[in-house]
Amino acid sequence: MKKCTAFLLSMILLIAFPISAFAESGMITSGYTEDGIYYEVYGEQPSIQPLATGGTYVVREVIFDGKVTPERELFWQEAIGYVPTEGTLYLTSYLYNRKENKTYATYEGYLHRPQ
Repeated sequence: MKKCTAFLLSMILLIAFPISAFAESGMITSGYTEDGIYYEVYGEQPSIQPLATGGTYVVREVIFDGKVTPERELFWQEAIGYVPTEGTLYLTSYLYNRKENKTYATYEGYLHRPQ
């Protein structure tokens, strides 16, 4: 029962606030997958330099056009404070919004300086 209630609450929040949470964090990049599906990536830029901690924890929100089953993990490269970083991000959740015909996916993981 708790899982059902949590799922319904998530659905209501996503329908009521479909992109506002993503847009507030700022767009990082956009592009097309190898299959030609348009996507946008949102997230906050960490204030901690990757060198200071050995790695920087990030959360990236990805919006895909259409109904998509996101990859479970993805290799990600990004400059944080002009410092190139990379790492594997892992899918933590995703949801398809039929009304907008978009898939919202959340990835989390650590980025570090390339070796």
